[in-house]
Amino acid sequence: MLTTAILMPLVLMKSLIALGSAMKKFCYLVVHLFLMIVTTGNLDAKGTAFVLDKYVESGMFASFGSVLGALHLFEQGQIQGVHIDFKDGHYYDPERGSNWWEYYFEPIHLGDPQAEIHHCSPQEVIQLAGMGFHLERFDAYRLIKNYIKIKPELQKAIDQYYQANFASHYVIGVHHRGTDKIVEWPLVAYEKTWQTLINVIQSLNEKQKARLRVYVATDDQLFLNFLVGLLPNLIIYNDFARSANGDPLHYGDQFYANNYEKGKEALLDCIFLAQSNALIRPNTSSFSLIATFFNPFIPLHNVSPF
Repeated sequence: MLTTAILMPLVLMKSLIALGSAMKKFCYLVVHLFLMIVTTGNLDAKGTAFVLDKYVESGMFASFGSVLGALHLFEQGQIQGVHIDFKDGHYYDPERGSNWWEYYFEPIHLGDPQAEIHHCSPQEVIQLAGMGFHLERFDAYRLIKNYIKIKPELQKAIDQYYQANFASHYVIGVHHRGTDKIVEWPLVAYEKTWQTLINVIQSLNEKQKARLRVYVATDDQLFLNFLVGLLPNLIIYNDFARSANGDPLHYGDQFYANNYEKGKEALLDCIFLAQSNALIRPNTSSFSLIATFFNPFIPLHNVSPF
């Protein structure tokens, strides 16, 4: 369970839906500031090796942020080791092993094997995510390049899709989070993302326009339908699970054959966004934030829900 200090503002955010837009914006900003203060506090465990193995109610890329935060502390010499051993949560599939991180990435076991072990509490895992999210893009990219390796079978699927759909095109990646994000931030209106996309397309030169494709990563089937209706010959996407009624994808089991597929689809969408030539993203999403860490060179067009 999350600590009361973390849980209370999350409950408050869910109650903001009924407020007027101006008051809602103010309250979201207050809650976000509170969470930033809580989640970027000091972790007093110098001289130990951090083990991340506690369950926290979060998605794949919040967990990814925690890993980046721990790797950052390790490189700074503030801890003596990092061991990733995620045993529970939305992606855990007992048929694939006890550590869901290693379904998708190579193992991370770094540092002094004789160092004292410190099992991070759920609150500390959240603090590490805050650290990870606040890294400069190039610092996060360097950590990924040095320590985080995608499994070969997944990398092969990524490379094949890239060659078939990206290599000969100028690709604008578009991310829209349409279901579970409502418990943390308000949603970005379809029309706002659409207008941003039109602005980006209009800024391209003629050669780029001639090769244009738009890769859409979304959990919202209605948003995908919206863009396909507007640009039917330009939209590309993967045949991944999506919600057509607002039910959150990652907080239930009805959309996927197993939990492994749930994480696999999220990771692949993130990587394909990172491989785009430009990226349109909601500025409140950890999912597409991590995409910018995989590719810090990509031009960004952040869209605010307010």
